Amino acid sequence: CNCNPAGVLETFAGCGNAPEGELCECKERVTGRICDKCRPLFWNLQKGNPLGCEDCGCSTAGTVGGIATCDDKTGQCFCKKDVFSRRCNECKDGTYNLQEDNIFGCIGCNCNKGGSVDNVCDKNTGKCRCRPRVTGQRCDQPLKLHYFPTLYQLQYEAEDGRTPQNTAVRFGYDEEVYPGYSWRGYAVFSEIQKEIINDVYIEKPSLYRMIISYHNPGSNTVLGKIKITPDDPSDSEQEVDVHFRPTSGPKLMTVVIVPGDFPVPLVMNPGRWSISIMNNQNLFLILPLNVDLLFHEDSLLVSDVFHDLLSSLSPFWISWQLQESVLSFQNK
Repeated sequence: CNCNPAGVLETFAGCGNAPEGELCECKERVTGRICDKCRPLFWNLQKGNPLGCEDCGCSTAGTVGGIATCDDKTGQCFCKKDVFSRRCNECKDGTYNLQEDNIFGCIGCNCNKGGSVDNVCDKNTGKCRCRPRVTGQRCDQPLKLHYFPTLYQLQYEAEDGRTPQNTAVRFGYDEEVYPGYSWRGYAVFSEIQKEIINDVYIEKPSLYRMIISYHNPGSNTVLGKIKITPDDPSDSEQEVDVHFRPTSGPKLMTVVIVPGDFPVPLVMNPGRWSISIMNNQNLFLILPLNVDLLFHEDSLLVSDVFHDLLSSLSPFWISWQLQESVLSFQNK
């Protein structure tokens, strides 16, 4: 009769002695014509197990549809998307708080990418693993007696700059020309003001990328030049051409040598630097130019990190900022 010895009762005396209509006498948790399969909710058929198979032990909070069945060979239960382990009783990394009424099983940790070591949190409490001097459930709060420098920590307004003759910058403050301008207004380029200089101080030596937010409502591209000059003669002066294309609204632009090139890395060492923005054209157009951010060039500064830093004001990779340097190109 070929009964499976692992699945039949110890008292089984052979096929000839089986009850009428049966071939083999199976253990309590075993089924099949020859007692070779575990019943539903059980797995791991073993000869030494008096019941034949083990309980699946699935956590119904973590299984799809709340079912408690498992693979009868491996014992693997059928887990929800964010749940794992054989019994489906653990949240995957990046999630926590296993709940039966959650179709995914667990909640996302949502750790702050700037303030946390990674996106792994405590599987029960959801507490993220924070960087030094950072605290909070999501690692989005500074420790007591500490603070997060905001994206405006080092802010430079073009109208607060100077001309090459060290005179005050000419600026306008017309809301119709540039709605929502910051501080006192926006600097004005004309035949009598073709260059504006802002003095800045760099604390950390590194490569930098300058990103400019601007708006050119005209129909022609405006050509300008940015010159970065160090006070220290051992450092090198750097100069790049910029192309301010027409836009339908404010737009971010990374400073490049010519259109289509990769962003130019700016080498800046600690010390005082002068950033000069120049335009030699006389145009009948208004070009609000917002010199927005100068980033520390780092492989960790990816798009999702940048978004999280903006939302949380936790600038761990931003070294300094030129904010709201607004320029207007027009005829005298």
